Amino acid sequence: MEMFKVTEGTDGRKKLIVNSLYPEECCDFALANDIRCLDLYPGYYTHTNLEPILSLNNFLEGLILNEKVDFSELRQFTNLKFLGALDNKKNILNLECFPALETLACTITERLKGLETCKNLKNLTFSYYNPKSKDITALPTLSSVRHLSIIKTSIATLQGIEKFSELGKLEIYGAPKLEKIAPLQNLSGCLEEVAFESCKKIGDYETLGKMQLLKKIMLTDSGEMKTLSFVKSLHDLKFISFVGTNVLDGDINYCEGIKYVGFDNKRHYNHRMNDFNKGGTH
Repeated sequence: MEMFKVTEGTDGRKKLIVNSLYPEECCDFALANDIRCLDLYPGYYTHTNLEPILSLNNFLEGLILNEKVDFSELRQFTNLKFLGALDNKKNILNLECFPALETLACTITERLKGLETCKNLKNLTFSYYNPKSKDITALPTLSSVRHLSIIKTSIATLQGIEKFSELGKLEIYGAPKLEKIAPLQNLSGCLEEVAFESCKKIGDYETLGKMQLLKKIMLTDSGEMKTLSFVKSLHDLKFISFVGTNVLDGDINYCEGIKYVGFDNKRHYNHRMNDFNKGGTH
């Protein structure tokens, strides 16, 4: 196992994976190289608490925890802008301690506190959200969020999505009970990208045709679509993919002129995927 392993995220942020065999050396390396995000990756970081990295509490801006770590001392890292902390089924995570937070990946449970105080949050990812209401109305208003990802959820409708009034990108992965996406109309003045994956019950795709600013649509392994006719009104659309999602009328003509079109070749479709000019415009 190498002493220093540095990775880079899609956002360009450099992260140092902390090696539990050399915690002091890793902290020194982070300081010397101005690496302000640490990843306590399972297998590399085998300590069960944050004691080995507490010396960096005022230096770090990003921290990714693993679920075996006791993070009761996390409140000392008050300068965090980036936090990945899935529920460890033990500690309360009070987000009031991190006023500068811009990116958060978490689990929505009764142990998550203070989400409503995250007024600077731009990117939010949460998983295993299973509210009694079957929608997202219980979430706080977070008008600063631009990118929202929901992973593994039992919601049946997107009612409450208007709480994210400036949302530009929405991704939902693994929502087998999701049927109604019509509330997206409340975001027609800002939403530019949507992605749905493994959402087998969606039945109102025509809603997307009312989202005039959409530039990118991904509908992967999701509920059948009667038609792609809603695409006609989306004049800014540059990318659409519906791999694993069946279009019942088989009419792919509506996608002509879009820069990228991705789908499975099916017998009843009137086009094959390679019929489309990837350099086209819409």
